[in-house]
Amino acid sequence: MKYFRVLLIIWLFTARSFAAEFAVSPMMIELESSPRVIENFSFQVFGKTAGQVKITAWDMEQQLTGHMGFVEVNGDQEKLSSWVQLDNPTFSVKKDESVEVTGKVTIPPWANGSYHTAVMVEEARAPDAKGVVVNVRYAVILNIRVAGKKSRINSSFSDLRLIEQEGEFYIAGRFINNSNRDYRLSSKAQLRSADNKPLGRVLLKTQSAWQRGDEASRVFPGAEVEVFGLLTKPLPAGNYQAMVRNRFGGRHQPTWRSPVNVTTEMAKGMQGDAKPLPEGVALLRDPVLKVRRGGYATASVMLVNNQDQAVEIRFPKNADQGLLSEYRFTPAVLKLEPSQRGMVILNQKYKDERDVQPVKYLAQVVGGEQVEWLEIPTQL
Repeated sequence: MKYFRVLLIIWLFTARSFAAEFAVSPMMIELESSPRVIENFSFQVFGKTAGQVKITAWDMEQQLTGHMGFVEVNGDQEKLSSWVQLDNPTFSVKKDESVEVTGKVTIPPWANGSYHTAVMVEEARAPDAKGVVVNVRYAVILNIRVAGKKSRINSSFSDLRLIEQEGEFYIAGRFINNSNRDYRLSSKAQLRSADNKPLGRVLLKTQSAWQRGDEASRVFPGAEVEVFGLLTKPLPAGNYQAMVRNRFGGRHQPTWRSPVNVTTEMAKGMQGDAKPLPEGVALLRDPVLKVRRGGYATASVMLVNNQDQAVEIRFPKNADQGLLSEYRFTPAVLKLEPSQRGMVILNQKYKDERDVQPVKYLAQVVGGEQVEWLEIPTQL
């Protein structure tokens, strides 16, 4: 069976001279059900322009990053999407009018736990259409929770290691949800020296949780995700002991312990560039924007507090940049102790994906009664 994997919001270049535009609501449908029950659902498709609409059921799978991916299964009856039946899989929509999409989910007798599938909304296009434009698919998520005996919350953790990315060092590991329901994961790693002296804690989350600003990582049944966190203090070369504590579904999981080795090359890299950083709060380097189709861009903002007092960095919240329709720093406020480093995720969207340029931001740095401004330029 041929599967086609895509991301949560799918931007595809297709052969069309134009593309219809739709709005879909709601994007998430919660269904509380039981085995042998048929659940009805509906959602609205609003036509920003007139067009033909195609509706299909897709399977979902969680990626290592924590994001949800989609799998087109082409009628495979062994897949979860086979539970879904659509009453009107193709229809026309007029400009400024809505069409109600209806369907039902048939819960099998053996079902028990959390399940997720998607109904994909896209423009129905003729096979002989010509031209090149962006075609957008919208995923309506069906979040299905089937009543039954809950399995014991069960998980595993492995592959704890240090990784280097863009000159920064992270502690990372793999977490697997062996339960039959999805739960929130809170992870923290503690590093200790060879003489068992604590060196600090590192918060670990999935890439999806970091980007969304979630306090915890959501992990679905059977999924394996990678959680990671930034090492905020440089470490000398040597052997260390790492201890990871995971709280999953509100319950503490077995503590994971593993040795971690910092090589001489790693220790040198943690010191950063040979040139001294400016006094006060400084960028370790200009954030590099990773631009995706549709004008979406993401960057990691790395900061260091070279002052002798703790500071609070407050990032701008309103999209007053001429090139952007929206932007967000996560977290919106970062607290740094003296000599501490920190990471913030910047998400932004350009008004016109054909006009992508670096932008600058001003963050407010508050230390005691002193207030300063920090310029944050980005680069492509």
